[in-house]
Amino acid sequence: MSTEGKPIKCKALVARAPKVPMVEEEITVMPPKAGEVRVKVVSNALCHTDIYTLDGHDPEGLFPCILGHEAGCIVESVGEGVTSVKPGDHVIPCYTPQCCETTCVFCQSPKTNLCPKIRSTQGQGVMPDGTSRFVDSNGEPIFHFMGYVRVLCTRSLFWTSRTRDIGTKTFFYLQLFNHVGIHSGC
Repeated sequence: MSTEGKPIKCKALVARAPKVPMVEEEITVMPPKAGEVRVKVVSNALCHTDIYTLDGHDPEGLFPCILGHEAGCIVESVGEGVTSVKPGDHVIPCYTPQCCETTCVFCQSPKTNLCPKIRSTQGQGVMPDGTSRFVDSNGEPIFHFMGYVRVLCTRSLFWTSRTRDIGTKTFFYLQLFNHVGIHSGC
């Protein structure tokens, strides 16, 4: 049964507060909006930034949130206008927040990935439209961690600033074997 355009339920490790162990919860992940991709995480790498946030040192750390932003994934569904990947593609989300507008000097430069337009909402724990795609069992939103990342198709040999049409945040499935925000299988 296709989940395209529908909310899905999955298990996630939710960080409810700094310096508190994450809790396994069933959450709802809303469908991707235009220009977004929803992915299933199949393997993940632990990043120091995740621990920095969980330890309460990140001034932008918002709770509750789902940590983890570096992963090997499979595209589950795509939002309107996404043409560079399709469901079933193997992808690597990469934290490079960009609005991709031709007038943005940051997005057009190969030297930076810190677009100020996207950066303004990333620190608020939401997607660029100001909303979250994660909802807990009480119907309350869960913040995104690094809420906007790019998806690189693993078939690509090189990434350039021209590879730029996806605004996405990975959603996470629980895998007890791994650590902070590192999930797979549902």
